[in-house]
Amino acid sequence: MGNTLKPILLPSSSIMTTKPVTFILGATGTGKTELSIALAKKFNGEVINADAMQIYKGLDIVTNKVTVEEQDGVPHHLLDLLDSESLSFTIHDFKRQATATIDSLLSAGKLPIIVGGTNYYLDSLLWNSLIPKHEPDTGPSHRFIPAENLPSPVTASFLITSPSEEVSQDVSQEVSHDMSQDVSQDVLRCSDDEIIQGLDTNYLRLHIDKVDSGKLHSLLMRVDKETAVTMHPNTARKVIRALEVIKQHGKTQSEFLAQINKKADERLNSRVEKMVERGLIAELDSFHVQHNESLLSRSSAEGHGNYTRGIFQCIGFKEFNDFLLLSSGERKSERGLQLFNEGLSAMKAATRRYAKYQNKWVRKQFFEERNPGFVPPVYSFDSSERSKYMQSVVEPCIELLGEIIRGDVPTQPKYRLETKPKADNRVVYKTCEACGVTCIRLCEWESHIKSRKHHKRLSSLRKSKLRLAKARSELLTTLTVHENSLKTSECEEVIGSEGHA
Repeated sequence: MGNTLKPILLPSSSIMTTKPVTFILGATGTGKTELSIALAKKFNGEVINADAMQIYKGLDIVTNKVTVEEQDGVPHHLLDLLDSESLSFTIHDFKRQATATIDSLLSAGKLPIIVGGTNYYLDSLLWNSLIPKHEPDTGPSHRFIPAENLPSPVTASFLITSPSEEVSQDVSQEVSHDMSQDVSQDVLRCSDDEIIQGLDTNYLRLHIDKVDSGKLHSLLMRVDKETAVTMHPNTARKVIRALEVIKQHGKTQSEFLAQINKKADERLNSRVEKMVERGLIAELDSFHVQHNESLLSRSSAEGHGNYTRGIFQCIGFKEFNDFLLLSSGERKSERGLQLFNEGLSAMKAATRRYAKYQNKWVRKQFFEERNPGFVPPVYSFDSSERSKYMQSVVEPCIELLGEIIRGDVPTQPKYRLETKPKADNRVVYKTCEACGVTCIRLCEWESHIKSRKHHKRLSSLRKSKLRLAKARSELLTTLTVHENSLKTSECEEVIGSEGHA
């Protein structure tokens, strides 16, 4: 899974400054630290940590904390702030201290750079959102309360995320055939590959209302049937995107995404293995022994540590718990090796899940759950190749941030993302008589009447109705025949009696 950098321009704040507050967000292992230090050195900035685990002292390897050497003289704030056994630090404490630090840096003419992957910390600053003070801090599942009128110094941010969620949006400038018109004889003589290479996807998007999406879908069906069968022919933008991927990368969208996901998993697995090489087990073991009494006091009934609060939440503790409970001799046994390998596999899986969760959060918060009128411009840089990180990410971001600081119009084209329409949560309170299902909101009702269950029920009722109608018809026919036979019999009796008379 590669990375894309997305600078975002946010509304101006009440604090008048030419230095924008810069956020660097993204999934674990995407190079946030490297970028933050490069920007800080270039623009006289300082870094504010927004990783909940790095706020605690200790466990530098487990939490992937930036080293003194890596900081390269750039001051870092809210790093190693709390004792490892502290459990009282909340999102309100973070917001208060982070905001105070931002104000201080802006007053000193410094560039504040907020870096981290703890989404609810970042959300509290980026979107002026707060958890209600009377509710406990429950982590990523908390409920946000908008506070749009609160003063915020945010003016710009950067995001590092994965293109597996949204395929690269670089726009080709090549001249294309207009697919909204009848295909010419020249185009008919072209191969599918030649047609795709001639597409100007930017032109097609600008004239989306004139595009014959059926023809584009037919083309996609020929070159990437696996992707085409997942798209309705009328979803022109999605079809154009899939064709664009083939043009840019020489691979179908399904092949491209599979390759990205494979690379991402390999990168994250390698990251965990390097942590082990650097001494992760020894660090966990030392910390485990040092804080064993505190950990056991919060153990569950099964005897396992309660890894749900404070620094004990970080990935690694829970995964290696069984191994860490073994004696030094037992760890060298066959059972010990098995528990170690299980812990390593579990930590890799947890790291991959966390990265996907972080990417999903970025997509939801910036593109799916916000009013489009409040979503700032987004810009994207492809950083899939780690060996080219400086050329593809750091240098372009320095150029972009320089343009923002000078007040120039950014030369980088804005990023676009296909998103699902926001659910209509209007209250309707409807009951489906066929299924006996009651829906409170319009989106629930629309989802139900489109569901397979609803259509199967309607089909079943129609069949039952037909069966009843048929049975009724047969019954009426039987009654009619019987009635006619009675009348015939009566007539025969009358005729017979007259004859005898």
